[in-house]
Amino acid sequence: MLKSNLYMILNNFLEEPNHVLLRELIKENAGEFNNLDFKESSLDSVKLAKHILALSNHGGGCIIFGIKEDRESNKIEIVGLKKDELEDKADVYKALKKYLPENVLNEEHLLILDFDYDESEYAKLKDKYLRVVTVQDNPLKLPYMSKANGGQKQELLNNRIYIRSGTETIEANQEQINKMIKRRIKAAYNSRNEMDINYHLKQLKDMYAYKTSSRNDSPLLASFNSQIKYFEKQFGISSKVEFEDYITELIIKKKKRIELELDVLDI
Repeated sequence: MLKSNLYMILNNFLEEPNHVLLRELIKENAGEFNNLDFKESSLDSVKLAKHILALSNHGGGCIIFGIKEDRESNKIEIVGLKKDELEDKADVYKALKKYLPENVLNEEHLLILDFDYDESEYAKLKDKYLRVVTVQDNPLKLPYMSKANGGQKQELLNNRIYIRSGTETIEANQEQINKMIKRRIKAAYNSRNEMDINYHLKQLKDMYAYKTSSRNDSPLLASFNSQIKYFEKQFGISSKVEFEDYITELIIKKKKRIELELDVLDI
């Protein structure tokens, strides 16, 4: 399968994790890539925290436990996990808390999910138990940094930024950090721009609501009517008809402002 299609399945799974999408992600896989990692067995909290940080800094993704990969052939074997030997998810979250910042260790960003395939149309998954860690993409918080040293060999260092490189998790260099910062700035600009667009659209909707309202007792109409005296004083508008003409003029101007924000003016 084309990697673009795998990314689509992965994104769908991250949005709505379920048995069907996980099955498709495994069935159609083409080996690990930056946003997808396979592990034969569980990891200790230090190694898991390091991988989670790397995925957070690389646009999100997931780690699937219970799958053995042959990196030379890019083929996988679904070995599954022993349910009764798995660490309780609450204990995993508790252990990760030592190493991950709060903006990573929350349900909007990080989930630990278990999938039991008692029955499956994909025979290789039948009677297999898998654990999946999903990591969402949130560029507004980049870069994500570790908050403590960890591991007997100091596999995780405090205040370090980790990233995915191919199928490996490494410490980010200055160029990679700069890219994260640029992505954060761009995301912040886009977020503000989206807020501006929503604000303008709401105003336009309110003005259209006034124009189309025929109920004298409607709260919106009453609100606009209460403003007529103000406009009479400020702008010399002397009647309801003139006020309605003024609203029509505002609608035209507001449309142009929205087109300007969307960069589609005069297209």
